Amino acid sequence: AHTPDPRIKLFIAGDDSEKPRYLARAAALGISQRVVFGGFRRDVAPALAACDVFLFPSHYEAFSLATIEAAACGLPILANEINGTEDFVQPGLTGEFLPREPEAIARLLESFAGQPEKCLAMGANARKLVAREYTWDHIADLTEQAYAWFADHQTRSPSPSIAWFATKGTGTNEAFRLRELLSRVSPANELHFNKSSKLSSLRALLGELEAERPSLVVMEGTGIAGGLPCLLARMLFGIRYVVSSGDAVGPFARAHHPVLGIAFEIYERLLCGFSAGFIGWTPYLAGRALAFGAPRAMTAPGWTLGGAASTAREPHARKDALLVGLVGSLDWAPRQQWCYGMDLVRAARRLLRTDLHVVIIGAGSGVEHLKRAAGPLLDVRIFIPGPVALSEVVSTMSEFDVASLPQSVDGVGSYRYTTKLPEYAAAGLPIITNQTPMSYDLGAGWMWRLPGDAPWKEEYLDALTELLETLTPDLIAEKRAHIPKLDALFDREAQIERVTGFINDILLSMKPEAHAPSKS
Repeated sequence: AHTPDPRIKLFIAGDDSEKPRYLARAAALGISQRVVFGGFRRDVAPALAACDVFLFPSHYEAFSLATIEAAACGLPILANEINGTEDFVQPGLTGEFLPREPEAIARLLESFAGQPEKCLAMGANARKLVAREYTWDHIADLTEQAYAWFADHQTRSPSPSIAWFATKGTGTNEAFRLRELLSRVSPANELHFNKSSKLSSLRALLGELEAERPSLVVMEGTGIAGGLPCLLARMLFGIRYVVSSGDAVGPFARAHHPVLGIAFEIYERLLCGFSAGFIGWTPYLAGRALAFGAPRAMTAPGWTLGGAASTAREPHARKDALLVGLVGSLDWAPRQQWCYGMDLVRAARRLLRTDLHVVIIGAGSGVEHLKRAAGPLLDVRIFIPGPVALSEVVSTMSEFDVASLPQSVDGVGSYRYTTKLPEYAAAGLPIITNQTPMSYDLGAGWMWRLPGDAPWKEEYLDALTELLETLTPDLIAEKRAHIPKLDALFDREAQIERVTGFINDILLSMKPEAHAPSKS
C-alpha cells in the first residue's frame, strides 16, 4: 500500500451530506487530521486561494466551471481529461491530467508537494490562460463570431438537391406517387429507371448518382436494381438515400424462393440500416424498417389516384346480379399457382347460385391462367375485361357491390394495406379480405375477415365460397353503412406535407460539418 505523505492535506468544499461516511473512512486510514470538510461555501475564491493545487478526479462533466474558477485563483489543475478540461489543462504548463489509479494520483500529488515553485509557476500560467480565453467579453465575442459565421455559411451554401426514381419504372403509378410526395421539395430531379432492363438501369443509375452527386436520393420500391446503386453510392460517394416501400421485400422474395429469400432478408436489413430514413406505406413497414436500423421513419399510405364514382354497371353483367370485383395487378406466382382474382374464380366455379357475378380487372401474366380457370363461366358469370385507365379506377370500382382484397397472413400480406384500399373506400365498397393487421386496424365493421393463411388455401376458399353463396343486398348494405371515414389517413395533401417535412428534416440533419471559427 502507498504510504501517505504527511505534507499533503485535503480540503473538500461542497455538499457534505456524505461527510460521516468519509470521516469514518479517513479515520480507518489514519488520516483524519489531514482531511478538512469545508461544507457548502459562498466564499469560493478565498477558499481556493488557501490551497496549493486543485484536484478534480471527476469522470464526467458537461463543462467544468469549477476548474476554470480554480485556475482563475492561480492554482495548477490536476484533472481527468474530460469535457472542457482538455481545452485549458496544458500538461507541464497549467497542470496535469490525472492517471486513473489512486496510487498514481498520490504520487503525482507528492511531486507537487515537494516543489512549491512548480505550483506557483503552473498556477500563474493557468491564471493567464483563463484571463485571456475565458472572460465574459471574450466568450461573448466568440459566440457572436460563431453565429455570424454559420449565418453566412447558411446564406451562401447551395440549396440541397434531391434525386428520385421508382423501381417499378418511369411513368408507373409508383413514380407518380413519389413525384407527388416530393412535389414541394425543390429541386427534385427524376432519374430514369427501366424495370425491363434492370442490369443496365443499375449501371446507369449508379453513373448518374456519381455524376450528379445529389444531396439525397429517394427510391420508391425496394428492388435490388435500385437499392444496390443506393448502397454503393452511399459507400463510395457519401450520397444519402431514403427508401419508400409498400412491401417487405425479404418475405416477398422468400415466398417465391426460400433460399433467395435469405439473401433478400440480408439485403433488406442493409438497405434500411444504411438509409437516412424510410417512408412506409403502412405503420407496420415503418416499424420493420426501424427495427432493421433505419434512423427514422414515417408512414404515407397513399391516396385515391384519380377518377370519380360512377353508377354504371359492367356492361356484360346482368342488372339484377350482385357484382364482386377486384382491380389489381394480375401477375402470376408459379410457386403458389395463384394471382389476384384466382380465389374469386375458383369460388365462383363452386357456387350453386347464378345471380352473383365476378369481375376481375387488370393486366399481367396471370390473365390467361384466370381465363382457363374460369372455364365455361367466362363471359357468363366471370368477366375478365382487361385493364382500365388510371382515371377510371374508382369509377370502375363503384360498379361493384363488394370488393375483394385478399392477402396472405404472413410476412408479405400482413405488412400491407395495398394501393387499392383507399380507392375501395372512396368507391363505398365493403371488402372481403383475410385476418391481417389491416383488417383489424381499419376494418371497423366494413370488412369480412375470412379465415385461412392465404387466399390460395382451401380454408380461405371454403369460407369465401360460403360467403358468396349466402351474400345478400341486405348484408352488403349493413357492411356499407360501417365504411369509416378514412380521409385523414389517405389524404393526399396531408401526406405530401408530412413527407416534405420529413425530407427537409433529413436534409437539415445531413448538413456537412463545417469548421467553426478559431478561438484565437
